[in-house]
Amino acid sequence: MRQANLLFALLLAPILHAQTLSKWSAISNAGAPTPRSGPTHVWTGTHLFVWSGQDSVFGATQTGGLWQSSSNTWSATSLIGAPSPRGSASVVWTGTQVIVWGGDNGQSALGDGARYDPVTDTWSPVSPAGAPVARFLHTAVWTGSRMIVWGGATDLVGKTDTGAAYDPVTDTWSPISNINNLTARAGHTAVWTGSRMIVFGGSSNQIALIHGASYDPIADTWTTINFLDAPSERWGHCAGWDGSRMFIWGGQPPSGGPVIGNGKMYDPASDSWSTITSTGAPQARTRASVVVGNGQCFVFGGSTANGTALGVGAIYDPASNTWGTMMSGGAPSARYTHAAVWTGNRMVIWGGLGNGINNWLGDGFRYRP
Repeated sequence: MRQANLLFALLLAPILHAQTLSKWSAISNAGAPTPRSGPTHVWTGTHLFVWSGQDSVFGATQTGGLWQSSSNTWSATSLIGAPSPRGSASVVWTGTQVIVWGGDNGQSALGDGARYDPVTDTWSPVSPAGAPVARFLHTAVWTGSRMIVWGGATDLVGKTDTGAAYDPVTDTWSPISNINNLTARAGHTAVWTGSRMIVFGGSSNQIALIHGASYDPIADTWTTINFLDAPSERWGHCAGWDGSRMFIWGGQPPSGGPVIGNGKMYDPASDSWSTITSTGAPQARTRASVVVGNGQCFVFGGSTANGTALGVGAIYDPASNTWGTMMSGGAPSARYTHAAVWTGNRMVIWGGLGNGINNWLGDGFRYRP
């Protein structure tokens, strides 16, 4: 009997080992939004909110959905009062509402938005009075009481260095200072530290930028951050906040050169940069996603310089400055410009653009660290 049990255990071991390594699992597709790239998305604490993005060669959509983690089910978002179809919009979660603002419809920049209540499945407009000029490829952060919009493109060539703060309680906008020594830009990143917004990188007239600055909404003042040790010029990079430092990695350099496979961490307390190790780092890429959870940065997907989608990732540990392998068993197909969120114990990705012509994706996956 003991020999039989031992033989059974030996036969079962490879199966259990494979299950241990398979940290990816597909989420339900039933009732999911139509396949699309560049969806506007945010985690609400219980749901993945997905809305708009490009889902056909003709442009953007105004449909969306809510995926509930606990039940692994989708429900469609209402079309009544929803903003017009668009891409490159910004989104924040206030704790009770999703705020979508700006973007473009394929012909012009947009300067409107709406608030979505996932409990009642209703949209309400964002006041246009005092709103920033229309823009896309801008950034927005939630401070705990206001949404701060900054930068972006006003048309195919125009960029802006202006912004404004929106209070959803009073439905009012207030301008923010643009005395910041920052070049007008689009395609940059912005993170919220708990007290300040930090802007970095981006492009202006096809020139990638190296400079960044932090904005204090209470004092309405900007402070230029250290650029002598900053990462090289880039746009299309990914950025995250680990609780004390800003993570910058990958991206596209000036003049369309090879994509970037390096990055740095910025500490606002000391105004200093530290280099992220290249040992074990993932393949160079742009338009990848990063989510921060468990004190780690999870990088996935993205594309090469020629637009080839990537389906692998890696996990960076800022405390030890080391990269770890992201298991590939059951992983999603290669993609970029997809949605990615941290749920509190999982990374969830959905949609994006895959390899091939007009290959919009409409599937999603969970990764268990």
